[in-house]
Amino acid sequence: GVQVAQAGLKDASAAAHSAAAHGAGPTTAAPTASNASGWAAFWQSMNEPMQKASNYPYNTNTAKLSQDIPDTTVEGAGYVSDCDPKKCVGADTNYYMKASLKSITIPGSKNIVTATPGTYPNNVKVHTFSEEDVTFYTRHLEAMKEAPNSPFGPATFGGDGSGGLLGPALMALPGQSMNLFVMNEIDPDYQKKGYAPTAENYAQKVDNKVQTGFRMAVSSLGNTKSTSAAESQAEQEVFDPVTAAQMDMNFENVPGWTTNHSFNLFNIHLHGMEVAPHLFHPMGSSDPKAPWITLEPTPENGQQCYCYKFQIAPTQSKGLYAYHTHRHGTESMSTWSGMFGALLTDNYVLPSETPTAVLQATNNPATNPASSQMYNLVQMSTAFGLPFEDGDVYPFILYNSMWKFKGKKFVQTNPTSAQTFPNATETKEASTVEVNGFLENEIPTTQLSPFLVNQEYQPTLNATAGHMSFFRIFCISAQYLCGFQVQNSAGKNLPFHVTASDGITFSSPEYFSTGAINTKLSVAESAANLKFTVSKNKLGKEAVDVVEGLEAQDQAYLQLGPGMRQDVIVQFPTEGTYTISQTGYPGLNAPQVLANVVVQASAVCGTTGKGGNSCKAVSLTSYQFTAARDVSSVVARPSARHVGLDFEQQLNRTKAPFVQWGVADQSGSSFQPYAVHHTDMLARGGTCATWTIRSEDVIFHPFHIHVNPFVVQDVQMAPVAGVIDYTAALAQKLLTASAFYNPAFNNHWRDTVMIPPMGSVTLKQCFDAGPAADNIGTQLTRFAGKFVFHCHFLTHSDTGLMHNFMLTRGDPITPPSTVPSVVAGDCATCPTVDPCGLWLSKGCVKCPAGATVEGCLCLMPAGSVPATMQKYSSSDKDVTATGAVGGLRLGRAATFAGPALLGLMALGGLAIAGLRGSRGSSRVVETVAVPTEEMAQDEAEDTESARFDVHAAE
Repeated sequence: GVQVAQAGLKDASAAAHSAAAHGAGPTTAAPTASNASGWAAFWQSMNEPMQKASNYPYNTNTAKLSQDIPDTTVEGAGYVSDCDPKKCVGADTNYYMKASLKSITIPGSKNIVTATPGTYPNNVKVHTFSEEDVTFYTRHLEAMKEAPNSPFGPATFGGDGSGGLLGPALMALPGQSMNLFVMNEIDPDYQKKGYAPTAENYAQKVDNKVQTGFRMAVSSLGNTKSTSAAESQAEQEVFDPVTAAQMDMNFENVPGWTTNHSFNLFNIHLHGMEVAPHLFHPMGSSDPKAPWITLEPTPENGQQCYCYKFQIAPTQSKGLYAYHTHRHGTESMSTWSGMFGALLTDNYVLPSETPTAVLQATNNPATNPASSQMYNLVQMSTAFGLPFEDGDVYPFILYNSMWKFKGKKFVQTNPTSAQTFPNATETKEASTVEVNGFLENEIPTTQLSPFLVNQEYQPTLNATAGHMSFFRIFCISAQYLCGFQVQNSAGKNLPFHVTASDGITFSSPEYFSTGAINTKLSVAESAANLKFTVSKNKLGKEAVDVVEGLEAQDQAYLQLGPGMRQDVIVQFPTEGTYTISQTGYPGLNAPQVLANVVVQASAVCGTTGKGGNSCKAVSLTSYQFTAARDVSSVVARPSARHVGLDFEQQLNRTKAPFVQWGVADQSGSSFQPYAVHHTDMLARGGTCATWTIRSEDVIFHPFHIHVNPFVVQDVQMAPVAGVIDYTAALAQKLLTASAFYNPAFNNHWRDTVMIPPMGSVTLKQCFDAGPAADNIGTQLTRFAGKFVFHCHFLTHSDTGLMHNFMLTRGDPITPPSTVPSVVAGDCATCPTVDPCGLWLSKGCVKCPAGATVEGCLCLMPAGSVPATMQKYSSSDKDVTATGAVGGLRLGRAATFAGPALLGLMALGGLAIAGLRGSRGSSRVVETVAVPTEEMAQDEAEDTESARFDVHAAE
């Protein structure tokens, strides 16, 4: 959150350059006597409805929570002192991966162009790689070769992590269990000396007029001090020298200090997943003082390996999620290093993996086709006659690198100066890069910071005109935003449809049309609405006005904060070369072409897919997704509390870290930087709460909370008389153009949302997530324990903008009074949904071809399995399942309810077609024959021994 009010900078280009570290809002200024009251009036009007509720966020304390701590720890999870992976087994899917140092060649990176300021901000030199691609020497996650085989996802999403920068692709289904064994083998001495910020580093930073001046010029925005007092305070703070001895170090929030001055310690967080809290040890703990899970790079303390044991909630939506490191103090550096990966929760990753027949919904959350977005997309493509093939699916994982040349030093006379780059003769020898230091990245001085797509620089993708091209976008960044727009060779944006946010499918596709958001304003309107009042004082000249740069923004543009995901459908109209790029607003992100798309003509459009003709785009907004997560039921439920929070910065130049980030109540009177042993917020499972989170400054933040997603209900941005003058209509346009908010995303589910500058977000969440007690998604309890919410600009989170939160299980959940079973009946009484979660109850006329209808059951003869019921191996090669399979060997996702199992097994001699959930990349539809004489033996078998072993079967 670097402000764009750059009082103290010499000119507009300098202002834009220094804003590049974080997202920035419109130009603002220090308050005047006239505008202070306007700002206060705005917040007063916003606070009025909140003052009627119990909105004070801190409703408990550590001492109270420390009494009679309930046992919510996850059984079997914890450190594995001898690092034996065989001690982390028994789940539906078991993954084993390790972190180590690795050299990774970045395809296409020899074309990176970097601007290299010699003396900030002028004297810019340009260095272009021309000899070879960059080799990135970094911390990296990949599969443990010596451990049991894991069912990692497709190589396009990372595979086992050995093919490049992306970590292993994990796959897990709703209602299933997943174990994750992680080992730390990073060299403990790597980047240990001179990388954790010191008091001397911070003293040097705050004494720099360029870095400090513009921050201090806006630090008192919104307070009630007079102009002269505010200016006097800011001037004194900017120009008074500060020494290292004067720095008051809050070591818990100085990166690297709580991890022994090392950035080689980490833990793992499943981002957006509805699972038990898993940042603190022991996993799932309700101890308010619980420490971080910390994987150390050496075995001395028995903390080199950890076994995470997850039960995925049956309510988990099927979509794109992620995992990344989350150890406070190291998460920024490890994210810049590339320690992250994709996590997929859908049965089907590619269109060809979905059954060709229309399947009936089941009660099994893992195998239910109705809850699969990919299955929905295939059905939609058929309904509209749009081709949709495996080659039309594009992972689009955007990663913002922050590199320096390995072994090269930085110019230290000015903290804003960039590093010394190799000259032309050194290029070949100096093509190895590594992660830059924390402070250098935060300021930033790193000029070599290209965005990569997946694990390449500006890759070339291949598409077909008239097809449904499906982009799965994930922004993974420590301090920048990610952008997405598709343009033809003339620079015109293409429209697109958005189908999901943060892994959660919409009720129907949202259409993003092309055309400028802000119509061109007249000179008079521009003067009245776009020009901001900026105080002139001794700190510098007028701040730069960046709003006119927003006028050119197209509606068909997405801006994603770190951690956010969007699923997008593009229909390319004709053959040719297109570009996917992001714009370059000051402070939002760097302008860059992200990828090129070569589109070939399509026979589906006849000759219209060639030359200047076009395949006609089809509107998809009328299609209703069955995979959508219900919003109305959450909105209708009462809120137990209305919580008001302020994401806040303080600018005390004698305190480190500088700036100081923290969470405060809505009045801003209880500023709290992060403290691991302090917990003062509590919610009861099964209840709902409305939260309003705001930024009372010219800074915006991506808000993220763990365990449960939320529904975005309202976004506000504040006009401040005398500081920011605009109409309400223009405020909405600014919000949209800045991608802080788009009306299409209102009343949608998210797990990460942008809080606009001088604005707020209101959201509603219900603390309902919990594990499944059986294969049909019966939930008997909820997840509980200590976890966090935070700003997902990890540079903010690492330096204090995070807060602990405690969740209890709440009231007991009443289990179903009866266990449903499939019974014989006539056509009129056949159930429309199979209560056992199997592909059985089709009604009398909906069985697959060749089936024998017996009551409500579709019975397939052994050895005669339709193509829609073939078994797929982990290598995605078809293996036709023919003949009887001796004995009943089903996975957890297909474990039968007792009465139903007995009833089905009585049909010995016939094969029962049961749709079974996938394990990782294995999409399995089994056909099993159940001989009558084996019934007693199978019924008596222990659940664990009866569990289907996917490796043995393959």
